[in-house]
Amino acid sequence: MLPVYQKELEVSEPDPELYARLTTDPVLFDCDTFERDAGLVAENIKYSPETAEVSLLYTGPFRCIFLPNGTIVRRGIPVSVSKKSAEIIGENNYLLLEFTAPLAKNYLDLYKKYGAIFLLGNSMGESINYYPQIEKIKSISDSLKLRFKNMIDNNNDYFILQGSDPADKDSCCPNPLVSELSNWLMLVLYPHMAHRLPAAVL
Repeated sequence: MLPVYQKELEVSEPDPELYARLTTDPVLFDCDTFERDAGLVAENIKYSPETAEVSLLYTGPFRCIFLPNGTIVRRGIPVSVSKKSAEIIGENNYLLLEFTAPLAKNYLDLYKKYGAIFLLGNSMGESINYYPQIEKIKSISDSLKLRFKNMIDNNNDYFILQGSDPADKDSCCPNPLVSELSNWLMLVLYPHMAHRLPAAVL
């Protein structure tokens, strides 16, 4: 563990049974838990509205933290929180600001409105209209077609594809669909929406 995290995290001992199987019968790593984990976070939040009593800048070490009441605090982003929230963050983990920063947003509010996708930093406040070419849609694999079909049938606004591009040799969990979807988006959607793509905030 990196030294910067040693005071913040506690690492437990591995499960003896699973550890013993590492060399003989390893359990496959399941990285397709993003939406399920986001839902578990929502279930464990004890919601309470934030109040603007202290303006601060969280310095890390984590990129983003969720407080017990659902308040979201991002590293390097000025926010206003209550004195209680500031105590939870820890005085050694933030800088006090002399100006009034925007009130911190709440995990539950964003999760209920957008779903797990808000964690990826996408702005879902404005719909995007585009008219892709039919022939290019026909060229995608059956696996991606099924994901799009399920998204439409379930009246969802999006689906989340996890894994990494197999072309990236330094990444984990290679998923060929990531490369296919990325290429397809560049060909079909990007020309119609490039001028409206929001910058990620996470």
